[in-house]
Amino acid sequence: MGLSFTDDPYLLRGLARCVRCDRPMDCGTMDGRRSYGCPTCPAGPVASARALESRVLVEAARRTAIDAVAPGCRASALRQLLVTVVVGPGVDDVRLHWRI
Repeated sequence: MGLSFTDDPYLLRGLARCVRCDRPMDCGTMDGRRSYGCPTCPAGPVASARALESRVLVEAARRTAIDAVAPGCRASALRQLLVTVVVGPGVDDVRLHWRI
């Protein structure tokens, strides 16, 4: 049985994509911390999950009332709001592609 979006600790699973190859980023741990990383690009972008998710939630709060959404439902809400989150070499190089 797979994880539901409410159980998944990675808010951007399936949304985060590599700026270099446009492939979905893998979710996992690096040095004991949650992270997103490109599975195919050598030395591709790796981002701290906490920092990247925080950045996306701040941007979403500027456009929507995402703060009013229960934390366990935010991944689902983000999937309704965003098409992709393109991640560059660092957490500061992020482009959000909105549905709305």
